[in-house]
Amino acid sequence: INAEYMGIVATGNWGCGAFLGDPVMKAFIQWLACSEAGRQMHYFPFDQSRMAFVFEQVARGLMEKGCTVGEVATVLLRAPEGVYPTRALCDAFGITVQAPP
Repeated sequence: INAEYMGIVATGNWGCGAFLGDPVMKAFIQWLACSEAGRQMHYFPFDQSRMAFVFEQVARGLMEKGCTVGEVATVLLRAPEGVYPTRALCDAFGITVQAPP
């Protein structure tokens, strides 16, 4: 497949409705997959605009710090049960986020 013809990945809260998945964790998994594939991602959180606001800040902070897909995945996989994914990433990489509006 020629990467030149691949567009932006448009995605959302896959696996978070009937399957009760964590939308934040799902967003980071999709973002990591897109990053590894060299694709941009537009995330559509539907009715979870506060989550999207925080996700974007954390993702931007990770990029600014030059974190790799492997480093981020490791933190997410090693986060203790019950620790919110954004909290684990912020703590591990020293990222500060603003409260959603």
